[in-house]
Amino acid sequence: IQTLLSMNNTLYAVTSDGWYRLSYNGDVNYRGVEYLLGNGQALGTPHRIGEGIKEGLYGSIDPNSIIIFPGGAAFVDAKADTINIFDGGAPRVISDDGVFSLMSEYLACCAGATCRDQKTAGRFYSLGFDPELNRLLVTKRDGEGGGSWTMSYDLVEKTWRSAHSYLPNFYFWDRSRMYSVRGNE
Repeated sequence: IQTLLSMNNTLYAVTSDGWYRLSYNGDVNYRGVEYLLGNGQALGTPHRIGEGIKEGLYGSIDPNSIIIFPGGAAFVDAKADTINIFDGGAPRVISDDGVFSLMSEYLACCAGATCRDQKTAGRFYSLGFDPELNRLLVTKRDGEGGGSWTMSYDLVEKTWRSAHSYLPNFYFWDRSRMYSVRGNE
């Protein structure tokens, strides 16, 4: 399991091979508070989204390349070299939206054992949500290789809008603004 997240009152587990919807075995709402009930087995059988595809579908090998934002979750599937948005239905590949050739050539981050996403050095992804412009920002840092880039995706128009010159290590946001950090800046 790379990460656990909750969206729309549903718990999901993200693994390297896919997303799993986790069901509760029993819960009750008492005075506006949810209580899990049961016999020590709080979660039921996980159901993989895209069930039946043995090789996996829409997984993530990097827990640092998944973010939750008001419209769902955005993540990089490094095995498939895609950027995706998940809103509780089936994940949608957004790296195909008008920039398929560019992403096919420049999205890959890992080369064998060189992939360690620690966001301090080497190769890594950073994702951020800009609530003011309702856009997703994706940065790929490629170490010293010069293949680094940042692009913004318009969540309303569902298209890639712009390439940017900045290459932050982290993005942070609140209800109205987004902030980025690079190194100690």
